[in-house]
Amino acid sequence: MTSAAAVTVPVTTTDTTRGSTVDRPTRSARSQRSSTRVGSADMSTTGHPRQGGGWRARLSLEDDPPVPRPRSTLPEPTGPWDSSTAGSFLSSQVIPIRLATSGRNGAMVQSMWFDVHDGAIWCATQADAVIVRRLRADPRVGYEVAGDTQPYRGVRGQAVAEIVELGAADVLERLIHRYLDDPSSGLARWLRSRATSEVALRLTPVTMHSWDYSARMGP
Repeated sequence: MTSAAAVTVPVTTTDTTRGSTVDRPTRSARSQRSSTRVGSADMSTTGHPRQGGGWRARLSLEDDPPVPRPRSTLPEPTGPWDSSTAGSFLSSQVIPIRLATSGRNGAMVQSMWFDVHDGAIWCATQADAVIVRRLRADPRVGYEVAGDTQPYRGVRGQAVAEIVELGAADVLERLIHRYLDDPSSGLARWLRSRATSEVALRLTPVTMHSWDYSARMGP
């Protein structure tokens, strides 16, 4: 129910191609980049895909996954909303967030309860959950929060996940009070009974896009 890059240092040499000067990575830079391949997708140091496909830098499973620097506000989204409007929307939506993770057998989309706090999106789940195993292998995640009723509006983007054990029970408690009308219900008691094996997922958005068709679809 509640089931939230190694950096390639540019080293270049100068070559000429078709009469123009072009900077190219040296052999050592290319070797370093290819040695940190993971799967078939790569995450750039900024999280933005390079035009034309692919990613600029590669994430290594042999190193500890880098965690984006925490921020107190959400990133400025593209689309019609600013970060303040996007934050207000996320805080007001008592619906699950959709999370897309990658694994050996392909992508998987899962819906989870969420809360927004200190510029991050927080979820909670059991430590042995499938999504936790997938995020330990690859912390990159796609997310979307959008309702199913008109007018259609929402936010989506890419984030990097951090698995947090300390304070996970507190995150779970926030989610129970956010989503359940009765925080003393049988479901709430069952969730709390598993709190000792709960982990929190801190999703730090790297990109965010907003859309809002209220004006087009409204009365």
